[in-house]
Amino acid sequence: MLAITDIAVLVKDSTDVIYDDKETEIIDKLKARSIPYVIVYNKCELLSNLPESTDKEIYVSAKNGHNIDKLKEIIANLKPKENTLKMVGDFINKGDIVVFVTPID
Repeated sequence: MLAITDIAVLVKDSTDVIYDDKETEIIDKLKARSIPYVIVYNKCELLSNLPESTDKEIYVSAKNGHNIDKLKEIIANLKPKENTLKMVGDFINKGDIVVFVTPID
């Protein structure tokens, strides 16, 4: 799945900030493949002292909506700036006439 992943969002319970081996492995693979990611600590309403969020980690509450807009902003900023995949862009030029035939069965 990582081969086709554009952005990764790893969601954890904010009361459990210790990474297990599987989570560490996933983060290492994301870094190795240069896949943009953010770690989301949910249920932050259960914490008595809310840690500061960073560009790679954010504390949110799905229950009361805390930092949800900020999370959306972070995810939007992780989006690749340019689509490098081309279906036929290497075969046609601006102004060319192209006919697409779509069979309907």
